[in-house]
Amino acid sequence: MLDKDAKALLDVIASRNIPSYHTLAPAEARAFYKERRFFTQPDPEPVAHTENLSVPAPDADIGIRWYRPQSSAPDTVLPALVYYHGG
Repeated sequence: MLDKDAKALLDVIASRNIPSYHTLAPAEARAFYKERRFFTQPDPEPVAHTENLSVPAPDADIGIRWYRPQSSAPDTVLPALVYYHGG
């Protein structure tokens, strides 16, 4: 079952004959994404602090970057969101 908002977005893409990114050359796909991303992604929240850290792992430390939103107090405990990137 597909989320109704995701389905609505896919329906708009299909109705406007928007090409799939995998059918475009990399430079063309990047430009296409930058021109259209504001339809589905709001501007990011201002960041008050970033810090590069590392997490120990069996073979090598893993580099991470920590962001604290500007809207949070420095001593507030916030939830974490982890993005994994395979590249």
